[in-house]
Amino acid sequence: MPPLDVGSTTPLGWFVLTGLGLGLIWALIAVPSLRWVAAAIVSWIIVSNWVYTCWLRKLASTRTDDIGTFARSLDFRNTDTWLIRSVYEEVNEWMPKNVRPFPLRTTDTSETLRIDPEEFEDLAGSAAERAGYSLEKLEDNPYFGSSAGMHDGERERCGNSGRARGLDTES
Repeated sequence: MPPLDVGSTTPLGWFVLTGLGLGLIWALIAVPSLRWVAAAIVSWIIVSNWVYTCWLRKLASTRTDDIGTFARSLDFRNTDTWLIRSVYEEVNEWMPKNVRPFPLRTTDTSETLRIDPEEFEDLAGSAAERAGYSLEKLEDNPYFGSSAGMHDGERERCGNSGRARGLDTES
């Protein structure tokens, strides 16, 4: 399955990022007390990422699932398998590199994986696009807004009638 094309950073974007980086460096040099604040923030980010990665590794070590188990736990005969695979791959791409492949289960929610709900929605949208689904008429779907786990989120996306790949005749 091809990865989702997210585009690249424009020259204006690089210019803005360079300006922000230089401004931060100047502020750290000009205001010595800001160094302690920056060091505290960077330390907090490093420690919290380490704790989260350790927690994910511990969770992954208790599971023996793979993509086949994930697909079999869904109704894969009546569900687009491209969508099942794209959900599995999108969530795994989001995971830290040293935890991949993460044994995803259909009962996983944003709370069980400790993923921000908005980030979880972005992952679902990316998976739908990657599988060739359009998210335009999503509100017309009877399952819209009722997803509690991967299984329900996958069913919600499959119920959407608009397909970008052109496999369905409905638009």
